[in-house]
Amino acid sequence: MMEEILKNDEQKDEDVLQIIANLKSMQMLSSKVKGKYYYDDALKVMHKNSNRFEPFLSFSDKSENCQIMIRKKNDAIIELVMLIHENTHFTVINFTGTMSSEFISKLAGSMKQKHS
Repeated sequence: MMEEILKNDEQKDEDVLQIIANLKSMQMLSSKVKGKYYYDDALKVMHKNSNRFEPFLSFSDKSENCQIMIRKKNDAIIELVMLIHENTHFTVINFTGTMSSEFISKLAGSMKQKHS
């Protein structure tokens, strides 16, 4: 996924590197079985924490669902949680640090391009 972001225009490389430099951590968990079950369960947890996280972006097609939630502090995006369900697979990705809406849009765009 990060490879797709880094493949963008060379002129944007410096901006992308700056965005990556502002990240503190990235955690990823995935399952190749019971994807729908884990996705639905993770959505329930996110909705229970709706006072902490707000929806940012979602998309779906015939074989994939993706939800992106963010947490802000003083109008800065400091955490991102991405939930992805594709066929029987489930993946949750968590970024912490300082992120921009542009970074998140590129991240989501790389996901859409991967499955187009």
